[in-house]
Amino acid sequence: MPPWNRFPDELLPLLKECGYVGLSRASAIKPGPVARENGLRQSDGHFSVVAWKDGPHLADMPVLSKKLAKQIRAGSGGPFCIVTHHRDHDEAIWDYCEKLWKLLGNHPNARVVRAKEIFCPNVT
Repeated sequence: MPPWNRFPDELLPLLKECGYVGLSRASAIKPGPVARENGLRQSDGHFSVVAWKDGPHLADMPVLSKKLAKQIRAGSGGPFCIVTHHRDHDEAIWDYCEKLWKLLGNHPNARVVRAKEIFCPNVT
């Protein structure tokens, strides 16, 4: 399930043929139910912890934190995704992610789920 941000719709059938079950892309669309496109499950990325200008580094956390808090308060009709770029993480990004997962994991209006639950819900 690669996060191919700008993967063209016309090539989605090829992913299915190659055995992929889903994908995520960059999205400005409000989080909602997992969509099915050409037999694939889709859950898009909505928040990135990495800022790219001048090389990868921790994004503006006050801005991101406010955006996440607003989303949690509003609820959603399905999963919303926090995009990570593990190969580009430095110590500050990993530290923030660890704190964020703990915070969200204990929040009454949030539930952290594995990609398997979103993309392969019938597989145990």
